[in-house]
Amino acid sequence: HCKVVLRRLAHFHAFSMIITRDANMSLLDLYPFAVDASTFREAYQSKMAIVKYELCKYLMASSNESSRPRIEGCVIKEPDEVSSREECEDKIERHLQELLWRLIELRAQPKEEKVRMCVLGHGCLDLRNIVFQYDEASGRPIACKFLDFSTLTVASPVIDLTYFLHSSVVPELASHHHGFLLQIYHRSHLEAIESFGIYGYEMELEDLVNEYQLKQDYGAMMACLIKPALYVLQRINATKGNRASKRTSSSSSR
Repeated sequence: HCKVVLRRLAHFHAFSMIITRDANMSLLDLYPFAVDASTFREAYQSKMAIVKYELCKYLMASSNESSRPRIEGCVIKEPDEVSSREECEDKIERHLQELLWRLIELRAQPKEEKVRMCVLGHGCLDLRNIVFQYDEASGRPIACKFLDFSTLTVASPVIDLTYFLHSSVVPELASHHHGFLLQIYHRSHLEAIESFGIYGYEMELEDLVNEYQLKQDYGAMMACLIKPALYVLQRINATKGNRASKRTSSSSSR
């Protein structure tokens, strides 16, 4: 199934090269609506609402637990500062907004020197938006079609790749064999370029792999809600650590 999708995706992305060549214009000029971040922002906020709710519940429960005096060796520990729910929500929201801008930057149209890395992407390529055709004799998948292009975007092909691999593929396969999967996509990309007769628009495999390394966080954050939750917790803990270091430094100076 994964190979079938990657081959189809490579041909879909290659159509962007034909459009660019025939129109002699950039995709950004042709489809300005496809780079509007408002639709993505709405989808992001919808996904993160559950993350915010569960994190706030977790942090408030942890704070209430730590606020109870504990006896260790007959010494009562001082309770930690307990934040109000509003403060907790504001703290989480601040870090989620930081993450939003990081993801918008990853989705941004590639720079002009990376014209081969600029395509019309599906924007939300997961199993909900893919239908398969199967061979009647063997039952194996032989083709697929993509549905719902309401999230169409001008971006790097890696945005579709990383989202699909993180949302719809067994995690071990996506994490340990993404190099092999990218090779399947790249071979199909070269086949599409040749069949369309648009030589000179080929992307290098090395560039594709490097681009994936740079942008794979996009798929991880958007496809698995545990990832943004961990991101927020790490940011909160880092802030606490910085405050503790400052207090220690201040005490030492006294």
